[in-house]
Amino acid sequence: MDQTTFFLDASQELHRIFDKSFVTQHLKAGETLFEQDEYDDRLYVLDEGLLEVSVYSTDGRKLSLNMLQPESLFGEIAMFDPGPRTARVEAIKDCKLRFFATINLDPCN
Repeated sequence: MDQTTFFLDASQELHRIFDKSFVTQHLKAGETLFEQDEYDDRLYVLDEGLLEVSVYSTDGRKLSLNMLQPESLFGEIAMFDPGPRTARVEAIKDCKLRFFATINLDPCN
């Protein structure tokens, strides 16, 4: 987990909980990680590859909002504010990422 600065000031105990909770996921270029309006409670860390964050307008036009590079952390809002995703995320290059869901954050494990 030392690849992202988000957790730099976290305690050792918090690092232990997060490290045990992360699950590795791979995406091929062109695969969608999640769609706009899907429900999810996962936080993601991109380790390798390139992801595009985009939305679709009401008339169906795709609007690119951001390109996420390695060490990017994203999706954290869904952990604290349950609701539909506000954007879609698609792999531009093959990706390796890690995620955890709030249900996986059990400090007793």
